[in-house]
Amino acid sequence: MHRGSVDAIRGGFNGKGSDELLTAPTSPVRQNIIIHQSDLANNSGSDATMGYGYKVLAADFSVGQWDASAGTEFIDDTVDAQDAGASDVALATASVNNDGFVVSSSRKFDAVNIVVGTAEAGSPVYAYAYWNGTAWTALVPVVAPDFTATGETALVFSAPSDWALGGDTGEGIDATHYAVRVIATTAPSTAPLATTLHPVVLLDLVGTVSDGSTVNKIQYVMSTGNKIPSGHTLVPYSSVADNSNVFYFEYTHI
Repeated sequence: MHRGSVDAIRGGFNGKGSDELLTAPTSPVRQNIIIHQSDLANNSGSDATMGYGYKVLAADFSVGQWDASAGTEFIDDTVDAQDAGASDVALATASVNNDGFVVSSSRKFDAVNIVVGTAEAGSPVYAYAYWNGTAWTALVPVVAPDFTATGETALVFSAPSDWALGGDTGEGIDATHYAVRVIATTAPSTAPLATTLHPVVLLDLVGTVSDGSTVNKIQYVMSTGNKIPSGHTLVPYSSVADNSNVFYFEYTHI
């Protein structure tokens, strides 16, 4: 057993190494990270939604384009979504309504980190949905992504209780994954393109933290702490990214 703490200034979670705080070890033995205390300090200059979680492993998620006119709507683009190639993942189609993208994972997730490489133009309208086992069902974001500028953005939501594996028969989505779909019901004039997308499991989303305030949470009993599974990476989240935000964690490897 190893106890420790990490104190870092971070703008908010993303897929870049600068925001990965620590990874639960896989050797010499597989260990989980149990978070006993968290302090989330918002110094961004405005109120922000804050929290923390862990990144889904690359082997456990898929990303693809959604082509509403195709016989098989899901077009896998996982390799591009996971590599560092700039602006190589289409998030919508210019001037074509109801196209978009799908993110799916073998475990339920609560957020998708998106690094936008090419910003959108026009006045698109987006619709968010999850698969409930029978149909695509409206998903209301806690925080909706912003594709109007390059850089980091995030889709954050509450995982639905009736979220089911797979998607409609014939769509091409992995039947062993939970899927979220984002489509532009009114298309942009210039399609946004992403560099990377990554689903995140949020262990704690504390809600709105006022500027200049800190939210502290303590779990005294080990079994009640939030667990980062072996091999997964702890990442912080803030809806307003700023290098003055501070995330502090006390943890145990077990």
